[in-house]
Amino acid sequence: MFETLPRTLRDNPVLTRHARFCDLVLAVGESGGQRWRIAIRDGAASVSEGDAADAAIHIEATAAAWRKFAEAAPPPGYQALTAMFTTGEFPVSGAVLAFFRHLKLIEALFQSIRPARA
Repeated sequence: MFETLPRTLRDNPVLTRHARFCDLVLAVGESGGQRWRIAIRDGAASVSEGDAADAAIHIEATAAAWRKFAEAAPPPGYQALTAMFTTGEFPVSGAVLAFFRHLKLIEALFQSIRPARA
């Protein structure tokens, strides 16, 4: 699901500049399902499946919530990570301050999982 993140970061000079100042490991998961380790360091991102024991930030949503977020035109409440956070669909734990410090970058990267709009 998140395999586009490294390419999105690499291909976008504005995001790459922002990511130079980011040193984060996120544990992202589906409630009771699949998990990913997403690392953003030195202007690059890497994604691997599985648990992230070294994660500073833990993010989890239901598989249905991730599917809605990943739609080309997500329904209200799923159009942004902040909207999902506000509605309770997207709990964030751990270094929450670091999550919000880098929110613009994280939002832009996560939106890259959506198909291009026609």
